[in-house]
Amino acid sequence: TSGLLWGLVDFDTAARGKPEWDVGRNAAHVAIIARQLGAPRSKQNALASSFARSYFDEIRRLAQVEGPLPTGLKQGEVRGAVRDALEKVIQPRRRELLAEWVDGPKSDTPRFKDNAETERVSKATRDVVLQALPGYADALPDGVAVARPLHVYDVVRKVDSGGSTFGLNRYWALVKGADGKSPRILEVKQELPDVGVGAKPDLRTVDAGSIVANGYRALMGMPNPLTGHLSLPDGGYLVREVEPQKQRVDPTGLGSFSKLERLANQDAVALARAHAQEGRAAGLAQWIGPDTAEGVETMGTFAVRYADQNDAYASALKDALK
Repeated sequence: TSGLLWGLVDFDTAARGKPEWDVGRNAAHVAIIARQLGAPRSKQNALASSFARSYFDEIRRLAQVEGPLPTGLKQGEVRGAVRDALEKVIQPRRRELLAEWVDGPKSDTPRFKDNAETERVSKATRDVVLQALPGYADALPDGVAVARPLHVYDVVRKVDSGGSTFGLNRYWALVKGADGKSPRILEVKQELPDVGVGAKPDLRTVDAGSIVANGYRALMGMPNPLTGHLSLPDGGYLVREVEPQKQRVDPTGLGSFSKLERLANQDAVALARAHAQEGRAAGLAQWIGPDTAEGVETMGTFAVRYADQNDAYASALKDALK
């Protein structure tokens, strides 16, 4: 469907920075994955360089585009493993999502099922979340898929998921859908604040959730309008819909270097399109310059050296744990 995109989704601890940080980090990930798959150093360099070249080429192309720029890759643009991932969600699976997590999703009083991944919260915690959600809802655009004013059926704590395993709170709120449609699950996720090197993070920083939401908006144009933020007494929170369409690709299971290169190059295009939003394409093209050969070579060399350092750190950790 036209609503499916392959692009960036995780903006936790996002902060403003230089584009080469993202390009270099992702090129390094390509080299590391290639090494895990048994690629020699020359192939690791070639695959990381191919990622960088695809990024640079897409930025230069976008700089020539007039009007709004794409924020990700649409279904007709993707190939290989990415195409396979999107084909799995052509038919929205909201019914299956609700059946997995919710008792009586079609009733007047649906509630979350009790299972190992959710915990009931105290009345005090529930009240705190309920008091904050209307402020989040007031900032949503018109036409969103939840009832207005916001009607919350249930609140639970989501455990064993991402940052929540490291002491950060994560709640799920089951809310009434708009116009009698199915209920929606909102994730209310505590965020780490944006801090500088050497600074001590303060979880009570009230704008931590807005930093993540604004990063999402700046790079992806906020494709899901239910994404927002709120503040609780213990810090800032990102609010987003738990979406049935979300998919990812495991690059270590692709089976060939050519398939890895195809995936990496599509990811490079997605990253370039995100960076180019809000009028940044021309400036990025100027930064790249007319000849990309030097930049491609630099990124390929950096990526392999990064993979070397990653191996050294892993080896030191294993030795320390013996």
